[in-house]
Formats: sequence, structure tokens, C-alpha cells
Amino acid sequence: MQLYDYNLEFDELTPREVTDLIVIHHTGYPDGDASAAQIHDWHYGQGWVGIGYHWVIRKDGRLEFGRPEWAVGSHCYGFNHRSIGIHLSGCFDDVKPTAAQIQTCAELIRDICDDYNIPLHRANVKGHCELNETDCPGYYLHQKLDE
Repeated sequence: MQLYDYNLEFDELTPREVTDLIVIHHTGYPDGDASAAQIHDWHYGQGWVGIGYHWVIRKDGRLEFGRPEWAVGSHCYGFNHRSIGIHLSGCFDDVKPTAAQIQTCAELIRDICDDYNIPLHRANVKGHCELNETDCPGYYLHQKLDE
């Protein structure tokens, strides 16, 4: 996995005390290939402390740091206090995520589960739409979660 760090700056962050859930997201509109830095700017522009996701996976499989993993995210209302958010760049309502994105995402999920002693089970890895009323992470990416 290629790992990129834009050294994003945040306003005040809150440490997460419990980590037992991973939530998968997509951009949700044709975005090309949004970087963690771009998303950080978008979220900051909306008045947030910065990017709400902990990780961003680009179309070529590159993995980028988002919000520090130790911090409470801002990606899934009602579940931020206990989850890590993974964002895959793209809109997966009409197209499939790339094989490189799926590979990186699978490896990242495995690593997070190992790091936080989370059972590697579908009950602990959810699409955003399973927790909030949204189409995210898109039909084609959501289908992949069962694999």
C-alpha cells in the first residue's frame, strides 16, 4: 500500500475512547479522484475542523491520511464516537470502484481490525447507508462489503 500524508492541519480534535466499527464512504458525485487535501478543504469550508474521514483511498489505490486515526471523526452521524471512517474517491452509484481501491480497502480494514482488536466480521464493517439515511457508499461499493 502506498501511503501519502499531506500533513493536514486541524482545529481542536477530540480523542476517540472506543473503536469497534469501520464505516465505508464514497464521494457521491463525479469527482474525478478527490484527494484527502481536497476533501479537507471542502469540509473546512463547511465550518468543520477539517476532513471528517480518517482515510482516503484514491482510484489508483493510494492511501492517504485524513483526520488522525485517534480522533473522533465527522463522517457518520451517531457513530463518530466509536468508528473509523474510510472514504473511497468516486461515485459508486453507477460505476464500480477500481480493483486497486478494493485491494487497498481490504488491507486497511484488516489492519484496523488488528490494531483495535475488532473482529474481522461484516457486523463491524458497515456502509454509511446501513447507519444513516443516505445512498453512500453507492450501490457498487456497498455490494463489495459482503465480499
